[in-house]
Amino acid sequence: MVSTTDSLKLVIVLICLHSTVTCVNGINIRSAFDLHEHLLTNYSSDIRPVHNDSQPLDIQVFAYLIQIFNLDEVAGELVTSLSLSFTWFDENFKWDPAEFEGRHKMEFDVTKIWRPALKLLSPSQQTDRLGKEGDIAVVYAIGIVTMTINDIFFTSCAVQITYFPFDLQYCDIWFAIPEYGKLLTYTPYRSEMDTSFFFENPIWKVKKTTLKSVSTGYNNNIVCGIVLERRATFYVLNLLTPIIILMVLNSMVFALPAESGERVGFSVTLLLSVAVYMTIISDKLPNSSKPSPILTYVLVAYLAQSALICIKTILSLRMHSHNDDDSVSKVLSSVVRILRCCICSCRSHEENKTDNQCENGIKLKEKSSSTENRTESFDDNTGQSEITWKANLLTNYTSDARPVHNDSVVTNIRVSVALLSLRRLDEITGELVTGLLFYMQWTDAFLKWDPSDYGGRKYTQIDVTKIWRPALQLFSPSEKSIRLGRSGDKAIVYNGGGVSMQVNEIFYTSCIVQILYYPFDSHRCYIWFSSPEYFDRLKFHPVLPKLAMSMYAEHALWEIEKTAFYDFSKSGAVDFLVCEIHLRRRATFSVLNMLIPIVILMFLNSMVFALPAESGERVGFSVTILLSIAVYMSIISDKLPNSSKPTPILMYVLGSYLTQSAIICVTTIATLRMYYSDKEEPITPIILCVVRALRCKSDRSLKARRKSGDSYFKQDEDCSEAQSHGQNENNISRRSVITWIDVSKTFDKIFLIFNGILCFSIAIVYLCLIIIQPFDNE
Repeated sequence: MVSTTDSLKLVIVLICLHSTVTCVNGINIRSAFDLHEHLLTNYSSDIRPVHNDSQPLDIQVFAYLIQIFNLDEVAGELVTSLSLSFTWFDENFKWDPAEFEGRHKMEFDVTKIWRPALKLLSPSQQTDRLGKEGDIAVVYAIGIVTMTINDIFFTSCAVQITYFPFDLQYCDIWFAIPEYGKLLTYTPYRSEMDTSFFFENPIWKVKKTTLKSVSTGYNNNIVCGIVLERRATFYVLNLLTPIIILMVLNSMVFALPAESGERVGFSVTLLLSVAVYMTIISDKLPNSSKPSPILTYVLVAYLAQSALICIKTILSLRMHSHNDDDSVSKVLSSVVRILRCCICSCRSHEENKTDNQCENGIKLKEKSSSTENRTESFDDNTGQSEITWKANLLTNYTSDARPVHNDSVVTNIRVSVALLSLRRLDEITGELVTGLLFYMQWTDAFLKWDPSDYGGRKYTQIDVTKIWRPALQLFSPSEKSIRLGRSGDKAIVYNGGGVSMQVNEIFYTSCIVQILYYPFDSHRCYIWFSSPEYFDRLKFHPVLPKLAMSMYAEHALWEIEKTAFYDFSKSGAVDFLVCEIHLRRRATFSVLNMLIPIVILMFLNSMVFALPAESGERVGFSVTILLSIAVYMSIISDKLPNSSKPTPILMYVLGSYLTQSAIICVTTIATLRMYYSDKEEPITPIILCVVRALRCKSDRSLKARRKSGDSYFKQDEDCSEAQSHGQNENNISRRSVITWIDVSKTFDKIFLIFNGILCFSIAIVYLCLIIIQPFDNE
């Protein structure tokens, strides 16, 4: 058994061991804490980490492309996931690892140390400065700092879909640093982004990436370039191949015997198939008019070809229905002779022709490029502590007070605005989403110093939330509005008191939309900014009379015709800044996919009256065309803005065409009833008068042709006078008796001409209304 003394000794030993472990752990924690405090003592995250203010700071950049989430071809929005790694030298972060238990590195929250104020230059959504709370930077004992940022970026991209679905897209993601100017330089570690961890996109293939530093005047920028290639297999199998098969099949209608009575039904059914298939394809096509895809023109050409095949089928059936005794016009007989000669010569040529083919090989060479890494060394220079200097500068300073010594003095603010992107314009809610870049300058009487007292420093960068700035915000936002300039945005302050601030934001504002003349509508939108403080003590001065467009990414649906930028104020009222934007819809897509196909179908519908009644396909033809128009209109209605104030004129045009098509079906049935009416059934006097009037006009035209010497209307000189006299009497008696067949043929001509004219008249009236339209929102 264990004695009491031994038990006490064991307890004492355990207590000592516990105390020793606790002490060791305490030393580790204290050591890390001491190092942390040692490094951050008198450290400011707002100060560029160099001892000599004129010394440039070079930052090494490395980028990983992780994923392509989406590329919106209409809005021009690219959504990507990137991992950006930055490495630089911080002269304030140095220590001897031996003094801190061999620690060679420390981890800090990026918000507690200096980091480059990197922001997206043309975002499509609201973005903050890169590096949020919770992101980690690794600091090494020799002063090297490494920061890695993983984020999803919504940026603008100019999309070109001319060669859809075989198109290439060149997108650049610009990161701007609106501070320090040339004192910050960026050196890409590689000339391209690393795609080792890239997740493949099912629609887009990454063909090439680039990573480069671009100098634009005052600032250095980082540009991540991505070349995307669309994967076209889906579109080839589901769009191109079926439509080509349908068109080849449509041409086979002329191989169908005319006696079968199915020619017109075959061609019209295929026309319906092509029209319906085109509407389905149009949903897959990008709704873009700048530029319109070449495929759109190809599809419209195929629809027009299908309509022409229907017309040629009807004409060939009319020729086939003529009697052998009917004379053939001189023009047709000449055409037939020429074609028969061509066919014979082609057959003879094919029998004697021999083909020789040769093949040539082409070799491609690839070139490889190497990249160089640039390293720079920094010399340690001493100077007045910028931390102390900024502390003295902001002593007794408040960002809530207007920076003037005399409250009656007006603060003048120079403002210029650049339009970066047009995200969307919602025709129903009237919401306009734009990306704007503001550049403002003013004088702060409290931020002045003598450069000789601070090592010759003539300017510095300060977070905009720490100094006074105009409380500029949207006057009529469609979503929650924020004040311009958020934490992380920098203002440049000069020794004379001059302050300049550059901020970019996404603005959601309201716009009055008038779509009466859709798709040829124009809109004038106003973006109002106000500063609800000081009233007449703030005065805004636009530098330029319009918005700068040098960085604007074109929108596929809307064209910007004109912009304006001015201030608006009334006596005793708030001073407003107004950005005025004139928009016009790009109508090419709508014309090719809506207007032209529906006009072609309507004109083809009128051709039902040229189809011989004996073919037995008239009603089927007209009803099939009516079905095509109805289906086509139902799909078009999904593309039209769902607005009733005002209702687009195009809706009335489409309604008129549908009504006309229904009337054509009714009149087709009526003419067929006339054609097959009983011969003994009397004809009403009104109908007889109409028919006789039109037949007399036709007879006068026939006599005129005979007098002109047309050989096809001369009598055979060998015929006897008696035979000629008898034939004339029969013709006269035949013309004097009007049958229901004559009535039916006469009304066929009337309806054919009337509906053809009506079809084009509706289109012409609509175009005239478009041409004379006033500019909206005056």
